[in-house]
Amino acid sequence: SRNAACAFHEALSPTTGTWASTGSIRWSGLENVSSFAFAAPDSDSLDFACAIMPSGIKCLNIDGEPPKISSSAVIGVGKGYACVLDQKTVKCWGDNAFKLPEFKNPKKIAVGTHEICVLDDSGVTCPGDGISDINLSQVPQLSEPTDVFMGLAYACASDKNGVPCWGNPENDFFPPKPDIPKPKESTRFFAGRTHVCGLTNQKIECWGDNNREQLVIPKLINPRALFLDSSAYQSCAIDDTGVVCWGPDTGNQSALVSLDAVSAGYGNTCISNHGHIKCWGKGSEAINRGLRTGPKQDKEVRGNFQIGLGSNFACSLNVEDLSPHSCWGDNASMILESRPLPIDTSYDIPMLSVGYSHACNVYSSSLRCFGSNEYGQSTPPRNVAVVATPDSFSAGGHHTCAIYNEKGLLCWGNDKFGQSSVPKNIKNARRVSAGFEHSCAIDDEGVKCWGRNSEGQTNVPSLKNPRLLRAGGFHTCAVDDDGVKCWGDNRFKQTMVPKTLGKKISKLSAGYLHTCAAAE
Repeated sequence: SRNAACAFHEALSPTTGTWASTGSIRWSGLENVSSFAFAAPDSDSLDFACAIMPSGIKCLNIDGEPPKISSSAVIGVGKGYACVLDQKTVKCWGDNAFKLPEFKNPKKIAVGTHEICVLDDSGVTCPGDGISDINLSQVPQLSEPTDVFMGLAYACASDKNGVPCWGNPENDFFPPKPDIPKPKESTRFFAGRTHVCGLTNQKIECWGDNNREQLVIPKLINPRALFLDSSAYQSCAIDDTGVVCWGPDTGNQSALVSLDAVSAGYGNTCISNHGHIKCWGKGSEAINRGLRTGPKQDKEVRGNFQIGLGSNFACSLNVEDLSPHSCWGDNASMILESRPLPIDTSYDIPMLSVGYSHACNVYSSSLRCFGSNEYGQSTPPRNVAVVATPDSFSAGGHHTCAIYNEKGLLCWGNDKFGQSSVPKNIKNARRVSAGFEHSCAIDDEGVKCWGRNSEGQTNVPSLKNPRLLRAGGFHTCAVDDDGVKCWGDNRFKQTMVPKTLGKKISKLSAGYLHTCAAAE
């Protein structure tokens, strides 16, 4: 997936049945892979890749017949084409419209979107197809170069004086001139969008732009491999602890996935990414089993999914094709037996909210709920138009809340702790979130909560311009100008927001006893 880091390493990967993911394609049927490459970071598509196996080269979305190769071949992939350096010869195939010059004993190759660079006995040469708006052919004066590599719209080489880079200086991604370290001949490099990293004798150095903490290297134990994730912002290394990444959204840990949706439920979590839904935690076995055998099945599913988690079951909506909701898993027979409701195409944002054992969505301006109804939580007011905006309705533990055009904020269902009794001081509610036994809303004055307060979950702290709100089991979280703030039950550290999360939050979900957030 885009923005996810994957490593191929002989100590970590199986020798048979290997699969790889590039862009939104799952690629299976690879056997005994010795080398793998996807499109360079300056490509506007990551759906091109090649793998070297004992049987030869196998590629995705690249036309033409790959050449026969030896076991020492080195491969690079561009936009629609690939090149290989093998036995002092460079060969390219696919949709590349430029001719290669004669190289003198080529030693290294670097492949970009529309050009390649080759290091041979005469130095570094970078031919291209003449289409690109960058100019890599003007190679600077180099002194005994030992390596060449490419970033986004630029190329770099290592020589005895340092690591000079060149390209189009007007390109926004061209890295600033750094305090260049002097490399050793054994140094291995990569170039990201705006930064460069090198690994020498189990020591990593990075230089260039640091606007996304690309240069903030975490503590590593004997790093032995260095690579770049597909976003070209995150750097990753393999050390004694496994795969460690740094840069945007990583928190100096494994690289994060760019998410369409995240949902924290009753002991489990689900994420959606480019048509793939994955769940983990207590009860996730039944949910994942339902994914394989139920509505989504084990196949490529294109779309952008909204997901909601109940008690050992999940529901989803495909935002792109507006297909009816699907629910699967255990402990929700009434959900599973309910007829799928169509989605109203008059709204730009299809919406779904899932509670403990019921779920709701919008159709023809009306709120429809289905599933358990022992407390009346699935019986919304009739003939009243619901406000069709994000977070305008919410299915909680055994109650439901919604914002209506005429009547404002209403709640119904279980009211044992007053969670369905909307306070009179709510002024123009814009967002609502129903927790297990409490409720919260954002109105003109900020965040207000009511219902059970056993753990302080309704004691709202000071917030600056709150814009996202999630009521969980016995805690509550909101996003304001300072980032995520949580209050209430903290027995499982569900209100201890990680310092590395940052302020730009795109997704927030409060589960029964845990919390999840995704940063931009």
